[in-house]
Amino acid sequence: MAMLFIARHGETEWNLADRIQGKGDSPLTARGVAQACGLAAFLVEVGIDRLYASPQGRARRTAEIVAEATRCTPQFDDRLVEASYGVADGLTIAEAKARYPAWWERREADRWRVALPGAESIADVWRRAESFAGDCLSGVVDDEAVQVAVVAHQGVNRNLLAIVMGWSPEAVLRMTQPNFAVFRCDGEAAACFRTREP
Repeated sequence: MAMLFIARHGETEWNLADRIQGKGDSPLTARGVAQACGLAAFLVEVGIDRLYASPQGRARRTAEIVAEATRCTPQFDDRLVEASYGVADGLTIAEAKARYPAWWERREADRWRVALPGAESIADVWRRAESFAGDCLSGVVDDEAVQVAVVAHQGVNRNLLAIVMGWSPEAVLRMTQPNFAVFRCDGEAAACFRTREP
């Protein structure tokens, strides 16, 4: 199978403020730009043939930095956008819990199926990631020479990794991906790498 590298965007201002970004957006911090440069250096070192990315600003900016270094034109795909948190987009977790305690309690009891008002459940995100994987990755699974990179968001990335690896949906609930981390997988084995910040 092709080698797949699944990267998260660099740190943003809302990441620092512990705000839920979801379908919202905030710019990369100086550290986030450095993380994107570190990711670019990592992908130059391993070599990539294809680059897919979420069109949201934070992922787009990260992918642009990667593209400049790797000379690989990014293909932006709406299925890679972050999970929507609906009414909680832009709030801190503490604010979301305080404003919507009943919904939050239900969500914590069943994170797979329950979503806040106007939001997506993790199952919804799984379906998007599965569609992307079927359309964009299935054609290269038998070509061991192809190296593919995806630059997106923690929510969609962990679903994508589980789908490619054939893991159960429950695995998604246990995974996190810091801004500096890259998942590397080939369908048989997966590893997590920390990129270097210049």
